Amino acid sequence: MKKLLLLLTAFIVLVLLLSAFSGCQEENLTENTKKARFIGNENRKLKVRLDKCQTEIEKCRQEKVVLQHQRGEKTVRVMNFLTEQNRQLEAQNEQLKQQLEELKNRE
Repeated sequence: MKKLLLLLTAFIVLVLLLSAFSGCQEENLTENTKKARFIGNENRKLKVRLDKCQTEIEKCRQEKVVLQHQRGEKTVRVMNFLTEQNRQLEAQNEQLKQQLEELKNRE
């Protein structure tokens, strides 16, 4: 009888220990699942933000190219304007030199 009681007690203790450990694993599994879901959600949110930032960066790069092109065109126009002004001033300078020579020759 003592053997049976001892065996039954050992069996009950073993069943309690197994159920206790399996309960902890389920708790840990649930906690790990919650953490994994949280991390997954955060990763998705960050990916969306990253995609938006990359889109904005690409938009800025395109605007930069357009602005550089416009700046180049403006520089060319300014250079053409200055060249034309210089040509006109040189022509006017030549006319004035000729007028000055004519005035010197009259005297």
